[in-house]
Amino acid sequence: MKDWDKQKPLILSFIQEHLQKVTEETIAKAFGISRSYFSRKFKELMGLSFEHYILTQRLKTAKDIFHQHPSLTIEEVSGLVGFKDMHYFSRQFKRLFSLSPTHFRHKVR
Repeated sequence: MKDWDKQKPLILSFIQEHLQKVTEETIAKAFGISRSYFSRKFKELMGLSFEHYILTQRLKTAKDIFHQHPSLTIEEVSGLVGFKDMHYFSRQFKRLFSLSPTHFRHKVR
């Protein structure tokens, strides 16, 4: 991946398209690079780890889903964005947005 600037938009698009189940391994395989190289390069160029980026993107997507589909439950939304544990999702949501998913849902309704 010599031309990161050219690959970056493709990688970010791939991540968004596969957000629910994306891993460093799936990206590395899709782009023909090693997982360790991808991980190192991603952190170097994005300024944060892949895991942190994915967590943040999943939570932002969940926020959008709450806006677009306020009737969905917290459990449904957390599953849609790739969380297996609704309680972990709720803690991380509150950490990022300073508002629990329950309170956020009440705000957008």
